[in-house]
Amino acid sequence: MTKARKAIPIPTHGGQLAQISRQFGIPECELLDFSTNLNLNGPPSGVLRALSDALTRPGMVRDYPDLELLELRSTLASYAGAGRENIVIANGVVPLLEAALRAARVRKCLLILPSFSEYRKALTRCGVEVHPYLLEPQKDFRMNGVDAVETVANQRCDAILLANPQNPSGVIVDRKSLVVLTRHALECGAKVFLDEAFIDYVPTESLSTIAPALSNLVVFRSLTKFFAMAGLRIAYAIAESSSAFEIREIIPSWAVTTLAVEAACGALDDKQYRNASRLENERERESLKSELCKLKLKSFESKANYLLLRLPQNCDSSEIWKELIISHGIVTRCCDNFEGLRGPHLRIAVKSRKYNAQLVCALDRAIAMQTSGRH
Repeated sequence: MTKARKAIPIPTHGGQLAQISRQFGIPECELLDFSTNLNLNGPPSGVLRALSDALTRPGMVRDYPDLELLELRSTLASYAGAGRENIVIANGVVPLLEAALRAARVRKCLLILPSFSEYRKALTRCGVEVHPYLLEPQKDFRMNGVDAVETVANQRCDAILLANPQNPSGVIVDRKSLVVLTRHALECGAKVFLDEAFIDYVPTESLSTIAPALSNLVVFRSLTKFFAMAGLRIAYAIAESSSAFEIREIIPSWAVTTLAVEAACGALDDKQYRNASRLENERERESLKSELCKLKLKSFESKANYLLLRLPQNCDSSEIWKELIISHGIVTRCCDNFEGLRGPHLRIAVKSRKYNAQLVCALDRAIAMQTSGRH
């Protein structure tokens, strides 16, 4: 008989290497992390230079940050194609989302699923009733914007919350369709809260440039993913100026540190890094997808730096997740706790050709072991 394994809780988020190291007794330095969707090149060199230079100046640590964050707001506005008055900054998308929900006094929200688990938590904390709207894997998680807006009207929702590219699928809704959705939502009196945390990989699809002109649209963006700055916690929202002011009034003072501001400005200045990152990610993502296809494993049409992998129906995704860690030192994102995602799935980041090959080989062995009944 197969010996039952000890139940080990699945982390709520990716990148929890310290927790996994403790749970499995594997040194953190020996784990290869495919669970976090960070740029495979690491942060731009300008980030490290900016931080190194800042730390030579005692005032960077001693003095309070600029309350209005004018320099960073100007830099972000130029990068996103908006005005400084349209930018709100915080230490993550979730604080910005909660502030936007409170500022708009949202009562009932259409939540597009599957999605990042923190969305529902934020809605719940703000006392917002949630109406789930499930995207179907049989349709590759493609969203029908007309149907979504009709559901908003029928369910009397006053907001829609979605991500583009979606998480965990990486599927993108084209810009034109999102503009139509937003304008129709405006006719229904509904706000659109759009998380573009991974849009830097496909910047032409962003709604950042039109957010200042649409009173019902708030776009959220992050420096965490594309610029590989998860430890510094910088995110921003783009909205019509009066909406941006109301959101800014709710965000706590000194939401980000002076060092984070210095690093952010250093990151956004590196155009060569941005262009190279997009090209390399697309090349490695398509190569990885091709190798997975050889194993007859389904992955969806991601435009981000990760793939959602559908495992064979007779697989237990949590057991595959554990096997990859125990036998191969590889950490993926088990998707069992993604609301609205049915069946066994893993989400995997796109890394270098060498590491991607290690993952494919390990997946092949782990799936074969489980489907043959051996553990």
